[in-house]
Amino acid sequence: MRHGHLSETLDTYGYLVWEVDWENAPASFVELYGLSAPAGLPEAALVPAAERVRRRENA
Repeated sequence: MRHGHLSETLDTYGYLVWEVDWENAPASFVELYGLSAPAGLPEAALVPAAERVRRRENA
């Protein structure tokens, strides 16, 4: 992508984050990207994958 700053990359391509199927994603936003999650993401995007699996198994 060769942007000078990560913020430029996120400003350009950040909208793609909203297209993720977070309920079935293999990891949370932080696990996937190693960054703090932006405001407005669904709760599933903030819950680690292991916790989501545990919740499904106990449902």
